[in-house]
Amino acid sequence: PQIEGGGQEWGYRSGTEGVAQAVGLATALELAQDARHEQTRTMQELQKYFIAKLEQAIPSLVVNGTRKHRLPNNVHITVPGQDNERLIFALDDRGIMAAAGSACSASSDEPSHVLRAMGISDEDAQASLRFTLGRDTTKEEIEYTVQSLAEVLQ
Repeated sequence: PQIEGGGQEWGYRSGTEGVAQAVGLATALELAQDARHEQTRTMQELQKYFIAKLEQAIPSLVVNGTRKHRLPNNVHITVPGQDNERLIFALDDRGIMAAAGSACSASSDEPSHVLRAMGISDEDAQASLRFTLGRDTTKEEIEYTVQSLAEVLQ
């Protein structure tokens, strides 16, 4: 038991259920559901904008994954011939957060099995960056990120 006492919740927790918290959670879920489609549409537009700006500023860059079937908040790129760790540190110095590889292998030093499955070589996997957009991401932040990455590459 988490809390000893009256034996509610089949003996795992005693006391009155948190009705106010349950109502609050239900309301939060309703609000999130109501906003989901609009936020997805907004992030998809920002993602397309980000990719277009990146390709314009860095012609050698490769966008990984399909353009049509992808999460709306993810931009994963390869900058051939670059060291992603060096790029991450340089971007971090400018206040920009990026990650190497794929999210499911972020804690491993080995190239991502996901990137390998996508046909990305180990060398290109070591030259890949992942950016994640949020509902508060702005075009100005995207432009700053693209400009910063282009400067770092020079």
